[in-house]
Amino acid sequence: MFANTFSEEKSLELYERYHIPASGRVFWGSALANIHPGKDDTYVDYHNDARPPLLFISGKQDHLFPPKVGHSNAKHYKSKAVTEIVEFDGPHLLPAIDGWEEVADFALDWALKHAGRRGRPCRSGRSGLGELRVDASRVARVRPPSREAGQP
Repeated sequence: MFANTFSEEKSLELYERYHIPASGRVFWGSALANIHPGKDDTYVDYHNDARPPLLFISGKQDHLFPPKVGHSNAKHYKSKAVTEIVEFDGPHLLPAIDGWEEVADFALDWALKHAGRRGRPCRSGRSGLGELRVDASRVARVRPPSREAGQP
């Protein structure tokens, strides 16, 4: 599923390199979240103005976390903290594609630009870090619609 756009041979190679055995706790916690009381590991406070900036990165050909899911997630956040989504051409496993460095550079530059910015709306303009090193033909940057103060 993570490598659905790669050949079977490449998928097996990627599995061998990136697979990490994990506990089923995350799966079962998510599956049972609606039937037990109280907040659990999957709880998200969408109104937390004090949280750090959040960037969703999605591959345009991603079938596990498609761009429309990222957009939906971003719209749920009602806080004043920075929330953005960016789409790159590619599958879910963006670090395995040619040109992965563009994705990594973008994420790093974005994180540095927003470092220490909790609860402040994103302002456009230069960050002092120089231009982002991303080929505009490969990325579509989208921000959720702005919300007026007091609107849910």
